Amino acid sequence: MPYTMKTTKEMAIASSTLNVSPKHALAICSTINHKSWSAAKTVVQGLAEQTRSLEGDLKGKYYSKAASQISGLLDDIASNARHRNMDPEKMQLFISAHQGPRLFRGRRKRKFGMRIKIVHVQAILKPMPEKKKAEKK
Repeated sequence: MPYTMKTTKEMAIASSTLNVSPKHALAICSTINHKSWSAAKTVVQGLAEQTRSLEGDLKGKYYSKAASQISGLLDDIASNARHRNMDPEKMQLFISAHQGPRLFRGRRKRKFGMRIKIVHVQAILKPMPEKKKAEKK
């Protein structure tokens, strides 16, 4: 599956197929997209440990299974960056989730619970853009 952006040598890349809900993975990925790697890691660890809620305190949505799977993917991309002599703490995360293939369980009578939840998650670490200082004239 192609990546959502053109990749270069300055980027660290990781992708995975996870057995989690695409809806939950998309909610987590949209929350941590365009953040630094360290900020995204703290958000995902808080969700996995159920110390931080994703949609506010009233609803109490943790998505702990999807968060723990995405946490493993963030560890993988950090090790890929370190292998290329890059510091993941100084890099920005781009992550996306897409619907995976439709696999069905064998059931005899009803169709309830037949489809297996699968999602493709792609993560790219890119160097942080340098902030431009406005010059006063």
